[in-house]
Amino acid sequence: MSDQLKNQSSWLELMQIRHIINFLLIFLIVIVAVIWAAEPFLMPGTQPETIGALQSASTCGLCHGGYNPEIEPAFTWSGSMMANAARDPVFYAALTIAEQDNPEAGDFCLRCHSPVGWLEGRSKPGAGASLTAKDREGIQCDFCHQLVDPLSEEGKALVEPDVPGRGSAMYVVSPGVKRGPYDDARSIHRTAKSDFHLSGDLCGTCHNVSNPFFASDVTTQSPHEYGVIERTYSEWLLSDYSKMGHEGSCQGCHMARTTGYGTRQRIRLRDDLAIHDLTGGNTWVPDTLPLIWGDEVNEAALAATKQRAIATLRRAATLDLVFPDDDTLNVRITNETGHKLPTGYPEGRRMWLNVKFFNATGTIISESGRYEFIDDELKGTPVRVPTILADNQLKVYETKPGLSEAWAAEIGLEAGPSSHFVLNDMIYKDNRIPPRGFTNAAFASHSAQPVAYSYQDGQFWDDTPYRIPEGAVEVEVTLYYQTASWEYIKFLVEENRTNDWGDRLYDVWTRTEFSPPVAMNMIRERIETQQVFPAWDANQNGVVDILDLVIVASHFGESPPKDARADVNKDNVVNILDLVLVARHFGERTISAAPNGAVGTVTPEQRAILKNLSLRLAENPRSHPDFTLVQNLIHQLLSDQPGTEPLVAFSNYPNPANPETWLPYQLNDSADVFIQIYNSAAHLVRTLNLGHQEVGVYRDRNKAAYWDGRDSHGESVASGIYFYVIQADDVVKAGKLTIIR
Repeated sequence: MSDQLKNQSSWLELMQIRHIINFLLIFLIVIVAVIWAAEPFLMPGTQPETIGALQSASTCGLCHGGYNPEIEPAFTWSGSMMANAARDPVFYAALTIAEQDNPEAGDFCLRCHSPVGWLEGRSKPGAGASLTAKDREGIQCDFCHQLVDPLSEEGKALVEPDVPGRGSAMYVVSPGVKRGPYDDARSIHRTAKSDFHLSGDLCGTCHNVSNPFFASDVTTQSPHEYGVIERTYSEWLLSDYSKMGHEGSCQGCHMARTTGYGTRQRIRLRDDLAIHDLTGGNTWVPDTLPLIWGDEVNEAALAATKQRAIATLRRAATLDLVFPDDDTLNVRITNETGHKLPTGYPEGRRMWLNVKFFNATGTIISESGRYEFIDDELKGTPVRVPTILADNQLKVYETKPGLSEAWAAEIGLEAGPSSHFVLNDMIYKDNRIPPRGFTNAAFASHSAQPVAYSYQDGQFWDDTPYRIPEGAVEVEVTLYYQTASWEYIKFLVEENRTNDWGDRLYDVWTRTEFSPPVAMNMIRERIETQQVFPAWDANQNGVVDILDLVIVASHFGESPPKDARADVNKDNVVNILDLVLVARHFGERTISAAPNGAVGTVTPEQRAILKNLSLRLAENPRSHPDFTLVQNLIHQLLSDQPGTEPLVAFSNYPNPANPETWLPYQLNDSADVFIQIYNSAAHLVRTLNLGHQEVGVYRDRNKAAYWDGRDSHGESVASGIYFYVIQADDVVKAGKLTIIR
């Protein structure tokens, strides 16, 4: 062989060796990458195919259903999102993208959403294609009622390694015994009382979710220490509610107790039967499930669940409106739940304020948080879809996870907020309202702190100021909640490169009113702003009357006056010019809600003051018409005798009331005074005992009787006609008022 051929052969051998080495290196890198990606998802707890098969929920329904759909476990559970956690189209659309981003993520998600499928070995492939109808029963009876506390000695004895903390579906299942809240259950199967099933710790198994990819060691770190996805359990655990016993537990709110039987055999009537509806805030997905799964779901139970979810949302928050000045409306939302408001899966869920200002004709002149149809594109196709319109006062309560700069650079994606939940390594925004008992330090220790927003320790409300536009006389504030936003639906459709779950989700979204927002609370009120009173309304009660004239008369001749209100024209002396201004405007109202009644009623004390003023004016008579106006007014007031009655009742103000109102009156003899308020059916609503009152006019807001629109039990009364009776000793006067809310 020539030297040239030998060299060529050696070169070819060298190239083959290099190709083999490169292939081996690439293969090694792939293997390492797969192991690196997969290893964090091997979580502690009961593992697949180690406990045998679990029975279907339909088997449980043979005894626990078919007798009372209002309270029976089978029916109420079947409509819950727990029962349909493995049928939720939003879940499947998100699951597909998670599998695209990391092929091990889907198995992790199915561990919680389909524990039967996961435990029986049907969670691969991770997008859920191998799940059966039984697997799609979600968090079902046989699974839940065979759980033991993973942190208990019993739980630790059943698995290895120990479960390091609550969350991320690291459950421990002990088959063969059905566990629940009773120690006296009579059943065909073995039962045991379980305090774990009465505790929020049970719920923490799946309602603290962390991304194990970001853990240092999932076998030793508690889920709240890394990779935040959801923190509902931590929010509850660190709130005051976790210290309140059953009433403050998850079950206390989401599994209301009632009186009834737990089985169709009606073996034992219980007054603490837990309704298994497990109701949350999802008001939209129940509408989609019959369209996808047909007879596999119970449509009637889903409809009932939706109505309970709406009721739950409407108990979740209270609204209050305050007008601190003429130009500002302050809206306060108070969180009445045991976790953040809103809580749970962060993508798509949101709560926002819609604020409308109306002018005197009822026309909207300004609106914030408007929900409206817009023109957009979906995979290049024009679509018309509803969403929140941006404005400079918009307040949306939400969480925005995302990718940090460093992590985004490492994986070759753009940094910033993102809906790729399995890749996200940080939170860009979390302004959701914390629960009672919140402290920044405690929540930060569980990666549940506010982000890009601030709440003080102990704060469980949020205040939002709005500028009141010129001409606004009424405002309507609505707090809305939405299960899935258009922006999130669009992401789930356009990012899907694997199957048709994104398109199927969009189809049912358009067929079910686009996940319509639910009004959690609404208030409509007239705008109460600071009033600017003219100087001749000296006591600033909204009407120019005898009280204003007496203020000026009492300080006539003083310079400077002891009471600055008496110097109507502000020239530092109280004289005829001040009296003239009051006389010119006598009887005028300076605000629409001013008191009604006889503006010329005179008490004995007032008569004495006016007589003295009349004498002083007579000592220095003038021919000017304004001087004559003052003299004639005083003469008229002294000549009238309306004050001879022991009790004079004036009309309440404002009337109609919304809901508070003042009840003015005048006493010409001292007396014990009380007021009784009746509804239109003549039932006593409230008694105001004012005690012993001296002679005088009790007319302005500092003196008149006040009613806050509540009954004797502190409950707000309904809109309608009410009657009030004022009694001073044996003298009785009556009036009528209207409440409009």
